[in-house]
Amino acid sequence: MNRLKPEEYAELAIQKLIKKTTVPILNIALTDEKTTIFDSKIGGTPYLPKDMEIPKDKNGRQMRLLAQINCKDLTPLEDYPHSGILQFWLTVDFMWEEYEVAYHKNIDYTLDEKDILPRIQDYTEGKDGSFPVNGEYGMEFVEDTESMGHFDYRIEALFCQYYTELSGEFISIPEDADEEVYDIFIDYRDDAYTGFTKIGGYEISTQLTDYLRYRPENYDTSLHWSKYATYVSNIDMKSDEEEFVLFQLDSHYNNSKDYKVG
Repeated sequence: MNRLKPEEYAELAIQKLIKKTTVPILNIALTDEKTTIFDSKIGGTPYLPKDMEIPKDKNGRQMRLLAQINCKDLTPLEDYPHSGILQFWLTVDFMWEEYEVAYHKNIDYTLDEKDILPRIQDYTEGKDGSFPVNGEYGMEFVEDTESMGHFDYRIEALFCQYYTELSGEFISIPEDADEEVYDIFIDYRDDAYTGFTKIGGYEISTQLTDYLRYRPENYDTSLHWSKYATYVSNIDMKSDEEEFVLFQLDSHYNNSKDYKVG
């Protein structure tokens, strides 16, 4: 059997990584259409059951609605709820470290916006006068797929595992291989952008500390890949215990380049 060149094994490893990690997602486009209290939206007036108090931060101030998802919009995603309303609440203070996630399994469609507005305190911005959302925006959901991205801690280990399996040449990190192999991995990794406003898929972090916190505490790039692969191979992409993107909000700007969301 003729052996392939190292770069050809690298391409095959990338193809296998894409095939093994591709999952369905819903990309979200923001619209300027007026929303109701029952709609999926960014900002605006929330759905608020009569027996629910708006979440408060440590200073006793009401949090503000960051986003709301009517789960009927999530029917294309098998492992997500398809009824009820999911909400993300955030403190008004930068860096927005306090938050609450609420899920309303049953929706009271007899409620009206006029029933909710009197219960909402005037939203006073934080000390720096900022909040991630400026205004209210509807959501338009678009079905798509996504493979593992740049900031996922498993991408390097999986590439090394697949390259080793296919080529028979052990590598623990891409730098162990030929320069062409390393370049192929880096080109794929750097182009694997997952930073959209979306439901599902793989997260993106703009902070290195966030990236590092998802690595196993004892991770060492000098370890034999099979030892680290034990951790990787035990990850079930559909497991309830596995981290997944419930909701991700990217930055958005209007046509005049003014701040909108982000």
